[in-house]
Amino acid sequence: MSISSRDLPANVRRALDKERQATLLRCCRQYPKAVAWSLLLFCTVVMEAYGKSLISGFMALPAFQRRYGTPIESSAEPAGKQHYEISPAWQMGLQNTAIACETIGLLAHGYITYVIGYRKMLIICLLWLMIAIFPSFFATNIGVLAVGQALCGLPWGVIQTLTATYAAEVMPSTLRACALSNVNMCWLIGQFTATGLLRILVRDNSQWCYRLPFALQWALALPLLIGVFFCPDSPWWLIRHERQADARCALKRLVNQDHLSIDDTILIMEHTNMIEKKYDYGGASYWDCFKGANLRRTEIACVAWSCQALCGLALASYAPYFLIQAGFNSTHSFSLSTGMYGIGILGGIISWGLLTFIGRRKLYLCGICLALVLLAAGGIAAVALTSTSVVNWILGGSIIALNFTYNITIGPVCYVLVAEIPSTRLRIKTVALARVAYNSQL
Repeated sequence: MSISSRDLPANVRRALDKERQATLLRCCRQYPKAVAWSLLLFCTVVMEAYGKSLISGFMALPAFQRRYGTPIESSAEPAGKQHYEISPAWQMGLQNTAIACETIGLLAHGYITYVIGYRKMLIICLLWLMIAIFPSFFATNIGVLAVGQALCGLPWGVIQTLTATYAAEVMPSTLRACALSNVNMCWLIGQFTATGLLRILVRDNSQWCYRLPFALQWALALPLLIGVFFCPDSPWWLIRHERQADARCALKRLVNQDHLSIDDTILIMEHTNMIEKKYDYGGASYWDCFKGANLRRTEIACVAWSCQALCGLALASYAPYFLIQAGFNSTHSFSLSTGMYGIGILGGIISWGLLTFIGRRKLYLCGICLALVLLAAGGIAAVALTSTSVVNWILGGSIIALNFTYNITIGPVCYVLVAEIPSTRLRIKTVALARVAYNSQL
């Protein structure tokens, strides 16, 4: 059953009209503190992207390969010098243990965050992550490293969705698309930082070339933990738990009261919550995500996020390793990968304007079509051409072009879609299910 604007109380309709008519600049003046708190939480995504990129980058790091890999015969190495590699089984093991635990974290997040709120959940995750880094830092063999990845996977699963849902709830609709697209930018910044650091350390043959990057995660987590401790909880979450007075206090910490009526904003929240409960648009369990109108919302969110994994993103994530396999040396592979993420950041900036002028759906579909063309071009070139050096550069260029295309279109748009589509009462659980669908495609 749809609700038209004529069915709304006059005061709620007036408040909604004010929000919809607000310009981008006016919203920035109204919600400056909401923008600042959202950016703080987005920094946890930078930390996660940095941590997750380390393992894929280490696969191409000579010192890491010698420490945790096995010797293999290679005609490219001088006589008497052994070449080491992490076996494919362990590469998949390190990745899949983290993904499996991320999935557990995602599903638990849907329940726990609904009960205790965003702020407390994120504090727990950051504390857990600071402890989980120890096994990776002190790992004496690759098995211990896998345990460290598994422990890190639990909070990673929460962080990758909690930040988007928090921003979607504290931002007005005018700012939401621009803000949520920045979650993808945070992934790029973290990946760029990790790859750039490994590029600097690639010639270091000591154990510190892979232990130091692990240790830097503590330096990132501690200030974030302090900042999140003072962060206000989502007013929407407080309204859903019938805590109107606390919601009003939280809203005061998110908006500029000189430019926005808190009473009007609370009215919108209370009325939306009442409508969703009345027409059963949002219950309190995962089962509600598959009932009535919510089923369609869940399907769209899951497919939208699955496309991120199915468009060739894995090639970009493991770019240093794939480039080495294509014939580049370690130094060049990390240089190209760092440049790739830098170009991706440029693409993310361009996407801000495209989201406004082209729209979410068209931009997303264009990105999928372009990704298909680039993947096909790289595959055809690898089969049809005989010159190894030419093929290497074509493949390297295809990966960089794919990353640029992804970060203009699919990457940023996906976060906007999956956070805006669910009902407010089921947003946490729907986004968690969508991310589980993404993880299942990796």
